[in-house]
Amino acid sequence: MKTKGDFILELLSNKKISGKDRERILNLSAKQFEKNDVEYQKILFEINGLKKKFEIDQTKLNTKIDFILEEFQTVIHENSKVEETENSISLKNTTVNSESIKEIGRNASKIEIIDKTITKIDSDVITWLQLNKFENPKNQKDFLVAYNQNPILNSTCHLVDEDGLIEINKIMGLEEYNFEKHLEYIQKAFYSLDKKYRNADYKLKGRVRVYLTGKDKKGVSNTWSTDIIKVNWACSELIKWANENPGIPPNPDLDVIKKVDNIGFEFDEFDVKSRTSKIQTFSELVIHFKHMFHIRSDNTLKELIQNINIYEGWNEIIDFDIEHKDFWSNIELFIDVDKLIQAYGHIIKMILKIQKEHNLIKPKIVLKFKEVEGTIIFSIHHKNAVFKKTISNIINRPGKDLKSLIENKINGLCFLYLKADFDNNQFAEINLWNGLKIESRNIMSFEGVEHILKFPK
Repeated sequence: MKTKGDFILELLSNKKISGKDRERILNLSAKQFEKNDVEYQKILFEINGLKKKFEIDQTKLNTKIDFILEEFQTVIHENSKVEETENSISLKNTTVNSESIKEIGRNASKIEIIDKTITKIDSDVITWLQLNKFENPKNQKDFLVAYNQNPILNSTCHLVDEDGLIEINKIMGLEEYNFEKHLEYIQKAFYSLDKKYRNADYKLKGRVRVYLTGKDKKGVSNTWSTDIIKVNWACSELIKWANENPGIPPNPDLDVIKKVDNIGFEFDEFDVKSRTSKIQTFSELVIHFKHMFHIRSDNTLKELIQNINIYEGWNEIIDFDIEHKDFWSNIELFIDVDKLIQAYGHIIKMILKIQKEHNLIKPKIVLKFKEVEGTIIFSIHHKNAVFKKTISNIINRPGKDLKSLIENKINGLCFLYLKADFDNNQFAEINLWNGLKIESRNIMSFEGVEHILKFPK
């Protein structure tokens, strides 16, 4: 089913519509959506995507987009919900579908627009976090869920059991398993998913691409993950093994192993940071790949955090508190685990840097991972500290470390909030990165500095 944004994008793609009319249609479209967080985030992302795609005067469009965002936050249209069907959506009294695109294009200038006086936007409305850089983390999650549910791609993130082998052969129209054909179907399924979820994090999809093909988008041979893994589904060693072991998948489960008396593809063992044991078989590699994108009871965030703390030697210089009721082990979350661990490490390093610069005592850090009112949060709470900038400074001049955290790790992964004691009896919570204008909310009191990562449903 097409989204509202898809229809708007299709409409605006009509070359007969002028830049001015495109601005009008953006305004008209924006004012139809109810004010609620989920829909707001989705439409905000799509509008920013349109802003990049179309060649509209940027100064004027920036003003228009800012005005639209203000309208999202202040106006609730109780009777203006968009009615959506499989092929069309209703924008007030105008129905948009593929057949009527051309006609609407000819008459776009006649669309009635509610006149509004756009007052001058204060210079502090747009801060260093320009909204057109925002990548909605929901796109990443949707891509990963779709990948996991695809019957062919599922075989690249799970061990192949007897039922799975029958299903793969059925899809390929074969009586006996053929690795070369399987690889062809795997790559074809990925290319299709890559195109469908074009707004998902390109870096994440790039790692998956190399895992499945051995090459990046430019066709250059590459490694994948921060562990610089060379083994992949298309590597020459695996292809050679498959030719020598016909009818056997490279990543069989225990039942298939017993049946065919073959453990699958093996290679020289290597270490990865998130595991205490080495990887030596393709089945182990597939499970490792699965764990890179799926937090669950057999791949808990607690275990991953504890492993990285040991690997980095942080347990000796930080007092961690992770063994408590607010760090859950039964949460299931599709996410770029590699990037999440990088974000965690970045925040810990920021804390250690501040400690060294200001000669602070040994940090006490409480870690939480739980669900609050339907939203999953991961909290890194430096209890014995105060924030070393004022509230206005962190909003307008956050510094290179925080910028780097957001631009290279947080963006597209999750939303980021900061709750802190800013000294001088100033306590506040700030939405550092959620697609909205950055604002602070005063709170009565707070101990320490807490970075809160929130993940979309």
